[in-house]
Amino acid sequence: MAIVERASQLRIDAEVVLGRFRWATIPGYPETVHVARLANSRKIPEEMLFDLLAKGVKVGPQTQCNFGNTAAELLVRFAMKRDEIGVKEREIVEETLGQPFLEYVTRTANDIKGQQDAKKEVDVIEVARKVGVDDPTRRFLGKTPEEVIADLSARGFKFNHHMRDIFDKADTRRTIRLLMPPYPGSMTLVMCALKDLGFNNHPTPEQILKRLAELGLEPCLPRVGPELREAWTEQPEGETVLVAMQPIMRELPVQGIWELKSEKSDKPNAKPSLSLFLEEALPSHMYSPDVRFVAVLPEAA
Repeated sequence: MAIVERASQLRIDAEVVLGRFRWATIPGYPETVHVARLANSRKIPEEMLFDLLAKGVKVGPQTQCNFGNTAAELLVRFAMKRDEIGVKEREIVEETLGQPFLEYVTRTANDIKGQQDAKKEVDVIEVARKVGVDDPTRRFLGKTPEEVIADLSARGFKFNHHMRDIFDKADTRRTIRLLMPPYPGSMTLVMCALKDLGFNNHPTPEQILKRLAELGLEPCLPRVGPELREAWTEQPEGETVLVAMQPIMRELPVQGIWELKSEKSDKPNAKPSLSLFLEEALPSHMYSPDVRFVAVLPEAA
């Protein structure tokens, strides 16, 4: 039995089981078909990343880069390079960031350096991530690097080559900004195996998206992956789910789609370890009919 001949019928049947976020089966459909209502958290991308890391979710370095060029990274670079600028500029940086923040960045950098003796230099991005997770003020959230630069410039900050280099490096280390347009309110997600979509063979990404369109379903926006990962805290151990979406940059020139996985924890008697990664998605890739995907069930017109 295919998942649905018309999306309108699935929508009617789904309304019976939808409530707060949880995956629910629908009477009359295969047990591998689930629906859930996902609310828009309205968080900016870097805030989503910090919250995932704070909750212990594994997010790979290549995946982290797709959450955008964070102001946290830029501010950490300023803090760590403040001895290389003029007295007036250093005063502006210290006044902007605050002494407790500067001391915390320095302490965090030293801690990371002590843990990674093999590295000659401290990874600024790693410091920024830890600061972003731990610092309760999160003073840099909601600010783009460009906004930070404009704010400092308006207060008389003169950029010498050291500070301009900091901004340029912060801007060019990213492969691509993750476009995460917000969606209004909430959306209905459908999770099903490819065989529920009618596939008996091994389809390619293009064939999967085409089949979703034929059934009245839609691919997910990029931000659905992080949103779903944060909401779905009870993913069964050993389960892997992919997000049906247009691929985003994983590592030049490779593109990927979100993969949500739950694995056995290294700690005894602990809950499964949750992760969010970008799974390579080449146009030629072929998926088993048993692989499960998440797609969007559009609202009724």
